[in-house]
Amino acid sequence: MREFKCLRPILAASLLTVAAAIATASLPALAMGPSSPPPGMKSSNYTDGERAVKAKDYAKAVPLLERAITDNPQDADANNLLGYSHRKLGNQKAAFMYYQRALQIDPNNRGANEYLGELYVEMNDLPKAEAQLTKVTQLCGTSCEEYRDLKAAIDKAKASGGTPGPKTGT
Repeated sequence: MREFKCLRPILAASLLTVAAAIATASLPALAMGPSSPPPGMKSSNYTDGERAVKAKDYAKAVPLLERAITDNPQDADANNLLGYSHRKLGNQKAAFMYYQRALQIDPNNRGANEYLGELYVEMNDLPKAEAQLTKVTQLCGTSCEEYRDLKAAIDKAKASGGTPGPKTGT
């Protein structure tokens, strides 16, 4: 029994090494969650694309955000901004697709819910826009910017004679 006492420190050190290796190997899997990376962890393609969106240079934003999604397909914010850029460029089908992707990744993404509602307003599908407004209300109440912007778009469409139901041919 005495000869095994000298092996205890070696065995303990070996077990600690194995445990550390297992923990380290698990870290990338933990980082691959279903939602977007934290804002400070966004790729340069995302931050450059976001800057282009803020500058209303949507044509410049599209390839940057496409690369951001190639870098991280699970980035709901990048998918949302890419949808927004396509919508602003008049490509409703692409916008719809990217908003749907963003919401598959993060169903509670306030921006994607708002922008999808705004797309429905543009398509003159006010019932679906109002359903998105209900979702936004559930997410952040009636005092958040997403609610105010979508509500204003719906109210404006109604005031200008918008009729319920989708436009044909879009």
